[in-house]
Amino acid sequence: MREIKFRVRNFETNKFEDLSNIIITIDGTGLEIYKNDGMVIDNYEINQYTNINDINGIELYEGDIVKCRECNITCKIIFSEGAMYMLEWNDNKWGNNEKHYYGLRAFTLEKVGDIYNNSDLLF
Repeated sequence: MREIKFRVRNFETNKFEDLSNIIITIDGTGLEIYKNDGMVIDNYEINQYTNINDINGIELYEGDIVKCRECNITCKIIFSEGAMYMLEWNDNKWGNNEKHYYGLRAFTLEKVGDIYNNSDLLF
């Protein structure tokens, strides 16, 4: 069975929240995230766990930046097509900045950062 896990990026603090200290509620009006002290987190982004770990055993989430060992490229993990985790990178080799997409399980991956703290690794 697939493990369903999330991480929450708090843009007010520029950190990932410790999930043991937050409450996520979903109702007919949407989703709200609270800290255990009742404080609402208004500016956030949720990343889902891919159910894949990198070569060092680190859990990979959407928004992570990984290095592909087989092709020596750096790319980001995105959620696409409703349920498929993909690697996305820009190919500037021919000057066309074309985006490429591949499934995560096709490569050996090593996490090198995330899009919040290390977006410079993608360019």
